Amino acid sequence: KKELKRKQEISDGFVLSDYFSLVNLYRINGDFKMANTYLDSCKIVQKLRDIPKNSFIDAEKGFLLAQKGNFDEAFKNLFDARNHFIEVNPSYLVIIDYLIGTVYTKQGNIKKSIDFYKSSLSFSNEYNSHSDYQLMGEEALSDAYFKLGDFQNAYMHSNLAFVLNEKIFGRNSKNNTHLFEIKDQFRVQKEKELQLIREQRIMNLENNLWK
Repeated sequence: KKELKRKQEISDGFVLSDYFSLVNLYRINGDFKMANTYLDSCKIVQKLRDIPKNSFIDAEKGFLLAQKGNFDEAFKNLFDARNHFIEVNPSYLVIIDYLIGTVYTKQGNIKKSIDFYKSSLSFSNEYNSHSDYQLMGEEALSDAYFKLGDFQNAYMHSNLAFVLNEKIFGRNSKNNTHLFEIKDQFRVQKEKELQLIREQRIMNLENNLWK
C-alpha cells in the first residue's frame, strides 16, 4: 500500500487502514509492544496528512493505554469511541464493549467487566457479527465468574465457549472444510511416504538376511 501511495494510485487512508489492521492483529495476540509501534505509525500518518480523528484508532489507543496503567485516559478514549459507534455503527460495539470489559478486568473491577462482556455478546447476537469476539467474550466471562467464585456461571460460559469454538474452528465448520481437506491430503501423503520407508527397510533386512 505504501508503494501504491508513492505512485499516487491510492490515498493515505488505505495506508492508515493497514496500520490499524496491524495494531488490531498484535493487540489480539497480546503483543502490545508491536501494537503500540503500529499505533504510532497511525498517528504519524494522521498528523502528516491531516487525517481527522478516527474512533477505530482511538479505541485501540485507549485499550493500549490501559496496559500501561493509564486507566483514566484509557476509559476516556474508549467511551468517546463507544458514543461515536452508538450513532454511526452500533455493530462495532461488539468489539468496543469487549475492550472496555477487558480494561475493567485489568483494573480489578470484575463486576463491571462482566456487564460489558455481556453487552458485547448481546450486540454480537443482535447484529450477527464478530463471532470471534463472541468466543472471546464467553471465555472472558468464564474467567471473570471464576475470579468471583461463581463456579456455576464460570462452568456455563466455559461450555458455551467450547461449543462456539467447535462451531467456528471445528472439523464440521464450513469455514474450515477446505483446510481440513488439505490437512487430510497431507496426512495421506505422509502415510504413503512412511509406508514406502517401511517397505524399503523390510527389503533391506531381507537382503541382509540372505547375504
